[in-house]
Amino acid sequence: MANFPLEQLLTYTPLQAMLIAINDVHGTQLNPRYVEVDKIVSSSGQNLVVRLKARTVMPNADENRFSGSGDITIKRLNLATIFPVPFVLDYFGEVVSHDVAKTITQRTGIVFDESDFDSVVLTPTSSILKASVNSLRWYGQMTIQKA
Repeated sequence: MANFPLEQLLTYTPLQAMLIAINDVHGTQLNPRYVEVDKIVSSSGQNLVVRLKARTVMPNADENRFSGSGDITIKRLNLATIFPVPFVLDYFGEVVSHDVAKTITQRTGIVFDESDFDSVVLTPTSSILKASVNSLRWYGQMTIQKA
């Protein structure tokens, strides 16, 4: 990914970043307007196999150069590597994992998708945020610390 450093890719949605990386490595021109995730074929730690398929409804059919589907393997990032220390968050009582993701995005600029984390309620005594098994970008977990 010579043209796109990790810091830049993290500012895109997971699907956009995945397609940018694929295009950069393989010289393709996949675009989220024309390609979508069909399904997660397999997920095991860092490795994720995703089936991409051509969208059936195109914004501009003349530009459609893709048809069918294909599988790609993605090497995901470990949350603990990107967030090696607890992420400090000021909250009272309980907070939903998706709200935590929004706060992390606001503070860091890293774009998180709804599907990046397991949907859980975090409390001061239960503060582990786990990546969803189907996350396009992440695996592992990180700690949230109440301020």
